[in-house]
Amino acid sequence: MIGPLYDEPDQLIEDAEEPQLELPRLEARPAPPSVRSRLHVICALYAHTPQPDRRLALLDHLERLTLEAAELLAAHLLASGWRPQAPDDVTSAAA
Repeated sequence: MIGPLYDEPDQLIEDAEEPQLELPRLEARPAPPSVRSRLHVICALYAHTPQPDRRLALLDHLERLTLEAAELLAAHLLASGWRPQAPDDVTSAAA
C-alpha cells in the first residue's frame, strides 16, 4: 500500500524467501521511514474520523508503525554491537 501512512509498498509474504539469519549492515539498509510524519498523519486522521470502524483501522496502522519503529531500533542496537545480557548475568547483577 502506498499513501501518507506508508513510505514503501507492502511486500507480499508469498514473495518472501527464507528469512536471513544475519543482520544487514546499517550502511546497506535503506533510509529509515519517516516515523514522526506518519505518526502525525495517523493522529490527525484519528482526531477527525467519527466512524468507529475507520478509527479501529487507524489504530491498526498505529500498531504497525510502532512495530516497525521497534524493529528499526532493535536492528540498529544489534548492528551497533549491543547484545542482551545472559540470564546468569541478570541474576548476579540483581543481587
